[in-house]
Amino acid sequence: MSMAGLYTEASKELIESLKGKSEEDLFDYLEEIAEDMESNSDCDVDKLWQGIHFLLTGETDPIDGDPISEFVFGTETFIDGEYDDYIAYIFPKDIQRVVDAVSKIDIDRLPEKFDPEKFAKADVYPNIWMRDDRNELAEMLKETFTDMLRFYQKVLVDGNGIIVSIY
Repeated sequence: MSMAGLYTEASKELIESLKGKSEEDLFDYLEEIAEDMESNSDCDVDKLWQGIHFLLTGETDPIDGDPISEFVFGTETFIDGEYDDYIAYIFPKDIQRVVDAVSKIDIDRLPEKFDPEKFAKADVYPNIWMRDDRNELAEMLKETFTDMLRFYQKVLVDGNGIIVSIY
């Protein structure tokens, strides 16, 4: 199974309207709005979402209350419990806190922090860390992080929140 991460710009009203929907209804709606959106209204990180999180935090799972972790996993999930797919959000009021924390990260040092052996040992998704070229992977992680940060900064300026979909 392939799990890709997609970050979609959303108003507080849209996020509120999605609360309480079933997992199936949420995904159907998200796919529908993705087709209608402008290309700059989302950020597709493909399969690198957990790699970005591990690079930034040293953990594979979300860390409650950590704005760096929330950069990847959002602040709240739409549906409680264990599901194969993950759908979360960040309200507009929380975007500034996340952007402030992530903006302090030295982007140029990210490739230096990348250790493929640690990624493989932690079973970071996807299982590519020991097979592919280290420098190429480090650069992909850096570029994806940079794209995400630019997207978050745009969302902040727009005064919106973000829906996080990993499936």
